[in-house]
Amino acid sequence: MAAYDEIVGVLGLEEPALDLNDLAGALSELARSVGVEPARDAAATVDRIVDLRARARADKDWGRSDQLRSALAELGIMVEDAAGGSRWHRQ
Repeated sequence: MAAYDEIVGVLGLEEPALDLNDLAGALSELARSVGVEPARDAAATVDRIVDLRARARADKDWGRSDQLRSALAELGIMVEDAAGGSRWHRQ
């Protein structure tokens, strides 16, 4: 797979990465589906979903926590857990 990615990159055939705001509709839909009010800003919507996930983790609701992490990952948003809390970034 790495060789494929390298060849595609060399040939300039890579698909352009989506901007976070390009995912605003999908993020709003996800937020509503999990009971979170979407924010005006896509990053703030992600923050709200990650906060919901943090509450699930605090309640030891591992299934819900994993579900939220997976839903974000499907949109290319990775959540990393650290001692100080969870962080997210685009894949």
